Amino acid sequence: MGLGRHRLVQVRPPMRRLVRLAKLRWRIEHDYREVKTGLGLDHYEGHTWQG
Repeated sequence: MGLGRHRLVQVRPPMRRLVRLAKLRWRIEHDYREVKTGLGLDHYEGHTWQG
């Protein structure tokens, strides 16, 4: 069975969903950065800080 007989279908998510996910990620990163700044944490402290 060769690949020449079958076509590979590329599935693309709708643009609206991609935009929504990009905005959601930006919001999470923005809020995380604000919280770290408010608590006075350095670059890597936000990953290991045990509250």
